[in-house]
Amino acid sequence: MSSKAFIDELAGEKLTPEQKNKKILVKLVKHLENKEIGNAIDVLKATREEFDINYQFNGNTLLHYVCNSKEPTIYLFLPIILSTAFKEAINLQSLDTMKRTPLMCAQDIQNEF
Repeated sequence: MSSKAFIDELAGEKLTPEQKNKKILVKLVKHLENKEIGNAIDVLKATREEFDINYQFNGNTLLHYVCNSKEPTIYLFLPIILSTAFKEAINLQSLDTMKRTPLMCAQDIQNEF
């Protein structure tokens, strides 16, 4: 499904904020894993008004996911997140299930490159 189709579908559904955040986060992660960076950017920009950038699914925010990735294509999505309207709203102190902030995840991975 294209990003536009996803966004149109999302707009037509009656979802709770929790359901909407989960759906958006899962879609962003799928695009990143498939190296569809353009689609991920489109979804991120189109949903910035309704997506809670600090939403946690399975203990991770989008920022945790990106910072914890060993895949350079995914890790390089970090500047895109930070350059969007989310930059003021991002909680850099949010903890994942291992009690790490997104920056701690990035530091851990940097040591393995």
